[in-house]
Amino acid sequence: MIVVGVFLRFTHLDGKIFGNDEATTSIHVSGKTIAQYAATMFDGRRRTANELLVFQKPDPAHGARDVVASLAVEDPQHPPLYYLLEWQWERSAGSSITARRVLSAVFGAVTLLSAFWLGFELDSLLAGWIMAAIVAASPFALAYSQVAREYSLWLALTFAASALYIRAVRSGGPVVWLGYAIVSIAGLYTDALFLLVLVAHALALAVPAPRRRAAALEFGVALVLIVAAYLPWIRALTYGYTHGSVTNNTYLSSGFSLKPFVLKWIFNVGTLFYDADYLYPKSAVLILPGFVALGLALVACARRLRGNPSLGLIFTLAGVAIAALVLPDLIHHEQRSTASRYLIPLWVAAYAALGVGLALASRSPRAGMRAAAFGFVVLTAVTGFGSFAISSRRDTWWVDGGTAPIGAIARAIDHAKDPVVVWHSTWGPGRSGPELWDFSVVMLADIVAPTTAFVQYGRDESKSMLPAAGSMLLLDPNEAVVAALRARGSQVAEIAGGSTAAASPEIAAFRKSVARERERRGQAAGLSPTPSLWTIQDR
Repeated sequence: MIVVGVFLRFTHLDGKIFGNDEATTSIHVSGKTIAQYAATMFDGRRRTANELLVFQKPDPAHGARDVVASLAVEDPQHPPLYYLLEWQWERSAGSSITARRVLSAVFGAVTLLSAFWLGFELDSLLAGWIMAAIVAASPFALAYSQVAREYSLWLALTFAASALYIRAVRSGGPVVWLGYAIVSIAGLYTDALFLLVLVAHALALAVPAPRRRAAALEFGVALVLIVAAYLPWIRALTYGYTHGSVTNNTYLSSGFSLKPFVLKWIFNVGTLFYDADYLYPKSAVLILPGFVALGLALVACARRLRGNPSLGLIFTLAGVAIAALVLPDLIHHEQRSTASRYLIPLWVAAYAALGVGLALASRSPRAGMRAAAFGFVVLTAVTGFGSFAISSRRDTWWVDGGTAPIGAIARAIDHAKDPVVVWHSTWGPGRSGPELWDFSVVMLADIVAPTTAFVQYGRDESKSMLPAAGSMLLLDPNEAVVAALRARGSQVAEIAGGSTAAASPEIAAFRKSVARERERRGQAAGLSPTPSLWTIQDR
């Protein structure tokens, strides 16, 4: 399973459309800011797809300091470690879609090693092998190993920091604690939410065990070193928070009713074992064995806490993630915790519980327990790798489901004669911070013919079109743009995108909720419920 899992992480890296968040990564890796992209591109001038991609690769005129500055200015919740590594990698390997994703695949493979290490520290060599195998086949871990974002590195560092933490608490020693501090600093410089991991580690010291008092003092010293090293980015986060640039995902504050919230959570937990129910909802029954095994594993770990206090870390990792992200959503009727990438400490806890629980079952004197443990691992391989066999043939998946219509739109553009694609930005400041960055044009530029022409307007620019030869196409318009064109006598008709969105009703519903939330907050007109491509013909 581990060998297959490593292999799959490096296959089909260019199979998925380069998504919205990935385009954000590439702009920062270029050393430029998103504001510079908007100032340069939203001017109503015609540019080819090839010209747009200058913002999707490292710029020789911009160095590592520019990469860090671009994040500090407008995206400080994403610290610079991953982006600097990606910048250095792309300077050598190029900026094809495959090259942009290779580093995440490397960290995805390293995750299996660090998962093995944590399993070994928590219980035994067997627990390490089982945990690495479960993570190797896990659709969640596989999916984020093929996305040009920092999440696979965050996952690897969470496993590694937790393993070092257990070793340091158990045996002490300045070398181990120094290693823990270094890995934790790397974690904080990978994602600001790594703070949840440190909080979980601190709380785990409350579980009674030998050496806890000495370990608490040693942990405090390591924490001082960690905070001191992180101070420069704490300043960036503080500045970003006071100036409204800490996050651009205010759309996640749009409300979910309880039923879709619960269903989304069931799906998210299920992705640890199986995720093809994203395409075939009735197949969700295949996640039930995983839920049962996870529940039994947690019970088994809880019952052995007295004999193995290290297992307390499983519960503090899960508890901190739930308290920090899930409870606020339930109180405020929001949906931030439904973005599974933010819950990495929770998923690490789940993987750890499964590794330890299955190892305990495998050592049981009862043949039935041993057979059940073996059968579940085999089932995990079947459902996890089977999911990948399905998802690898799709150009979008749940990790960036909002890109679902882009493939059909790109095919429609390529079938048009001399296409000129026009897009009106919805970017702009709202009452609660910046709005969602929509890089549909950049996503298309990666996959359409390099000579395809694009024209982009700022949000407050005139809705009139440039006179142009060829096929005039309108990308993802809101109702105001369509109405303005029809009022001036243009014929506007949808030709692509709507049917794709209709195949994913949860995407359409989500976009509608975003549009309503933006209207409520006094922001610009929201995303259209069905991303689409329209023809424009002037009479």
